[in-house]
Amino acid sequence: MNRESDHAIKDQSIKLPERTLGSTGLKVSLLGLGGFHQCEVDSGIIEQVANRFIALGGNYIETARSYGRGASEIKLGNVLKPYRKKLVIASKTAMRDAENAWRELNETLNALQTDHLDLYFIHNISRMEDANAILAPDGALKTFIRAKDEGMIKHIAISSHWPAILPEIIDLVPFETVLIWGNYLDFCNYPEIPEQILPALRKHGKGILFMKPLADGYLYRSPVNAFRYALRHDCDCIVSGFNSLEMLNIDAAAIAEGPLNDAACAALLTDAPELGNYVCRQCKNCTVLPGSQGNLLKRLFELEGKFDRQMNDYRPVDSGTYALRQRLGGWFGNVERATAMYSENAAEFIKLSAASGLKPCRYHIDIPRKIRIAAKKLSGGNPAEI
Repeated sequence: MNRESDHAIKDQSIKLPERTLGSTGLKVSLLGLGGFHQCEVDSGIIEQVANRFIALGGNYIETARSYGRGASEIKLGNVLKPYRKKLVIASKTAMRDAENAWRELNETLNALQTDHLDLYFIHNISRMEDANAILAPDGALKTFIRAKDEGMIKHIAISSHWPAILPEIIDLVPFETVLIWGNYLDFCNYPEIPEQILPALRKHGKGILFMKPLADGYLYRSPVNAFRYALRHDCDCIVSGFNSLEMLNIDAAAIAEGPLNDAACAALLTDAPELGNYVCRQCKNCTVLPGSQGNLLKRLFELEGKFDRQMNDYRPVDSGTYALRQRLGGWFGNVERATAMYSENAAEFIKLSAASGLKPCRYHIDIPRKIRIAAKKLSGGNPAEI
């Protein structure tokens, strides 16, 4: 599907629905405007997109100090000032110490031309070292608490590229909202998100924002289905990096169509070109091996997903797909973690290569070949030798 030409909004009466963001009390549009890709277009285009987004009922706009070294904030600040009272504006800092977090917060407020942020994110808490640095006496949390007391920020939020850390810090870091991946590719690689993380966040009253609904652009062939898949899961807003009217129209139309039903979701997982006959869907009941062996097999492929998002299947592809895989496979920087987790149980994983009684995979994955490739990747070998 061509993101730019299909599913344009034909019904001009479409209005984006709102949801309450966890226990913050903030009302946010179900589609949010992400600022990362605003660095790629000029201010005139951003103005067109932002005006259209707001006209559709969009109010959640999110950026970061690091996006274009402040360029995203500056561009958005010039456009959003007249609408400020009706918007929920968020930005992020990756600073771990109080002094630099304070500096960045003030730079952000100046760039966005506002006296406060509705949400301010501690960006990418993915290791306990991050949390410990933030929680230190002169850590960034000191700035967040001060800024909240002074009315410079309304709510504290976090993002992460290692979802499993969230339950570990949920009682340590006083965040109210989380920005986390929400797409059908990465739910295959990080099944703990839908199965464990999202329910835990809801139990604690946290707001849930989905990022990367198109998996950093990898799902460009299936944008409408990608959004409608994300809507099946428990989120308050899907933040998308649309930076053209065509992209916005497609995303908003998908939101208006609502979530995929069970049959459509099953069809997507069967037919999605990005999953093909290689990516393990993490079926609850594996058809290839029974019981504990099936769970071990799924765990091996899950670790491969954490290694490179199961993108490299060592089969010929067109140059565009190859370039995307090379760029996006290691995007989250979890290679070392995946290999370490593999090594903890390597002996058991190796036994899978000799497992007997393998039954066909319902998604037509060549399981013996995939086992060999995953083991090579995770053990530091050369899968090209397969």
